[in-house]
Amino acid sequence: MTLVGGQTSFDVAIEQLADELDRWHTPGAEVAVVRGGEVLFAGGVGVRGVDDPTAVGPSTLFHHGSCGKAYTSLTATLLAEDGVLDLDVPVRRYVPELRLPDMTVADRMTVRDLLSHRSGLARHDLVWILNPSWDAEALVARLARLPLAGDLRGQWLYSNLGYAVAGLAMGRAAGTSWADELRGRVFEPGDMSRSWTDVRRTRDDPDHATPHIARDGKPVPTVWRLLTGAAPAGEVMTCAGDAATWLLVQTGAADFISRSAVTETHKLQAPVPSGMSPFAELHLYGYSMGWLVSTWRGRPMLSHTGGVDGFTTHTAVLPEQQIGVTVSVNQHLSSLAMAAALQIADALLGERAEPSWLDRLHPEHGDGPGDVAPPQRVPEDAADAAVAARPPVHPLSSYAGTFANPGYGEMFVSVVDGTLAVRIGELDFDASHRRLDTWDLRYDPLDVDAPLTFGTGPDGTVQDATLRLEGEPPLAYVRSAAGE
Repeated sequence: MTLVGGQTSFDVAIEQLADELDRWHTPGAEVAVVRGGEVLFAGGVGVRGVDDPTAVGPSTLFHHGSCGKAYTSLTATLLAEDGVLDLDVPVRRYVPELRLPDMTVADRMTVRDLLSHRSGLARHDLVWILNPSWDAEALVARLARLPLAGDLRGQWLYSNLGYAVAGLAMGRAAGTSWADELRGRVFEPGDMSRSWTDVRRTRDDPDHATPHIARDGKPVPTVWRLLTGAAPAGEVMTCAGDAATWLLVQTGAADFISRSAVTETHKLQAPVPSGMSPFAELHLYGYSMGWLVSTWRGRPMLSHTGGVDGFTTHTAVLPEQQIGVTVSVNQHLSSLAMAAALQIADALLGERAEPSWLDRLHPEHGDGPGDVAPPQRVPEDAADAAVAARPPVHPLSSYAGTFANPGYGEMFVSVVDGTLAVRIGELDFDASHRRLDTWDLRYDPLDVDAPLTFGTGPDGTVQDATLRLEGEPPLAYVRSAAGE
């Protein structure tokens, strides 16, 4: 740990975070804080995992999720300054195979549009989550079959797939790859030797935090999520020491990188919908490239949250005060990272929240986003219960086979030990029969529940299936020749 100066309220904020870990079902946290060009703190509190009682240190790796978008955007502006990449020409100059349902959008879309989430692309995150081995080219090939969410530059629409396309364009323009350019232009010049863009490399490192998810009020280890093709959207793993260097870059105190390229990523590009801010202290204006642009207690602020299986990160930068704070916790979809970051920022600003951010954002308080609870099934009434008792319409073997969706890939259904086994893409779902032709699916690492309903063709055989995932349009799967 590195602590400079006698920052009493700041010191208290760090101690409060350490005291809060158990209440938030979180093993440990990584913390980096800078002000006025100095690193005030670069270390951690708590432990690397419930199965690893080693204390979190300045070199312990955490997954920063979508906070990695700012790294991708800075790499893009550095490439643009060197004349390697043009942010404002059609991205099809670099990715000519790009096809979208509306080719007018495809023909006009730029890297800047993609990095600022104004491209019109929808999220469709399950495309890359279900198929972690798909590279960027494979994702681009699916975009023609995935509905757009809106028109180009018509509104702000967050899309990880957009960053996948931008990263591919960056690598093509440079003749290397997104990861190589990020490493060569940011990590290596900044001596950020503990920063990586490959989950597998991090997972094999001897000093890494373990991802966790809360179950029955306790943290339990969960899976590492591979982003692969969507890596430019948030596959950056780093430690407190390197995160502090990154904050010095963002606050204008680093001399190893182009200040104008950094400033370019901070410029507002797309307004966000009104009413997005959950707090009176926070006024959101829009999105730049990799950052939300806002004011905090009347002061300009850039911020971003990163959430990926087992980790949550929040970064806040107050440029005028040269303050930067990053908190990363090894707990899934937790508001603790944001609460701690805001608590530390307020301490450095001489401000005080009542109640504290650690109390205000705790899920028991109900203010702010809080932790995400597993979805609950609505209880069935008596009529539904009677229908629920009805067995499958067909023999289980009739449902077995391979089904395909042109955007999301394949679903494999088999019979194992007298029940259906369902694999969607590369992920195995638990399946329990609900009634008739409907099964309830669950993917526990992401708390995903979804009903799967099979359909029958004119000849009376099972021909298709519909998967209804929360937040996604119903996905239609058709039995493929391989499943007949």
